[in-house]
Amino acid sequence: MQKALPNGGAYLFLGLSNPMNMKMRNKNILYLPNMEIKINGKTYPLFFSMLTLESVMKANKMMDFSALESNQDISGSMKFARDCAFYGIAAGLKKEGKKSPFHSSEEIAELIESFEELQPAIQAFSDSVTGFFQQKEAKKK
Repeated sequence: MQKALPNGGAYLFLGLSNPMNMKMRNKNILYLPNMEIKINGKTYPLFFSMLTLESVMKANKMMDFSALESNQDISGSMKFARDCAFYGIAAGLKKEGKKSPFHSSEEIAELIESFEELQPAIQAFSDSVTGFFQQKEAKKK
């Protein structure tokens, strides 16, 4: 299932997407501007490093990314979404030198009223996966 974005682009629901507005910082750390999520009226930063991507995959028993392209059951999709938010928020706050107020993805799930609220975390995860595996441009001499 595709969803249109305000800038005219689109992304696949729970699928890998083309990165938008990606920038490289510190040579090998992917940074996506405006990666944040609003939960219960409060805005949190999202960041997906290699460890964060791996944590989401482990929490969802994913051996590779083919699971993102297949149709998951509804509860599997909800768990994946809340795990993206949980690990993304923890890494985003850690990067800012702060601790996450959430101790589990279940705590986040208790505050979510609509699946759409988790969409920024899913999009950030997907864009980070795409960016992580992109080949870097060769340095110009």
